[in-house]
Amino acid sequence: MEAAANPEEFTMIGLMSKPGRAVAALASLALVAACGGTSGGSDAAAGDTVSVTYIADTSGPGAFYGKDFAAGAKYAVKQINEDGGIGGRELKVSFVDSASEQQSAVGAVTKAAKSDDIAVMYALLSQNALAMAPIAQRSKIPFIVGQSGSDGIVEAGDYVYRTTTSEGEYYRSMLETLSKSGAKSTAILYASDNPTAVDNATETIPGIVKGAGHDDHRHGADQDR
Repeated sequence: MEAAANPEEFTMIGLMSKPGRAVAALASLALVAACGGTSGGSDAAAGDTVSVTYIADTSGPGAFYGKDFAAGAKYAVKQINEDGGIGGRELKVSFVDSASEQQSAVGAVTKAAKSDDIAVMYALLSQNALAMAPIAQRSKIPFIVGQSGSDGIVEAGDYVYRTTTSEGEYYRSMLETLSKSGAKSTAILYASDNPTAVDNATETIPGIVKGAGHDDHRHGADQDR
């Protein structure tokens, strides 16, 4: 996973399938439980269960990825418990649909931070993760994000992690490969109704494209067109 102090260390996790990332993230909770949980969930790992909240955009614009993350997480929970759970305790995950809405996502992480859960997980939209991360950091509860690739998420603090590297790193590697193949210009097609896509297309990618010496051609399009 990517943490604020080591943004390049877990790039290979970013190459996994979407359900695979959810499995990797949930498996990592064994480490949290082994350390006795956090100050925000002192009782969650003390009984027969280890409790976690998984917030996912399973409806709304982010559902095209969010549903896969939730499915992967449910599979991981099943596998972990069939293998004996975490230290002999059952892993219990409460799934919450944030509906791709920031207000719903913030409300869900706030509620989870006040519970006995040892950690909160989230997928997928970056604009939501950016608003949720400071809440988890202030509450001192581990916050594990899947896929949300915008800058500023893991920088919220040492309680915030991400199972992929930043999107900027993906685009930089892609542009370097294309440049070595002789490409001289880059066309960027993006969803103009998705704040993360707009940020990538207007801020992140143009700087990388310029550094690669490419011409920049941007084309915005709504997701349903």
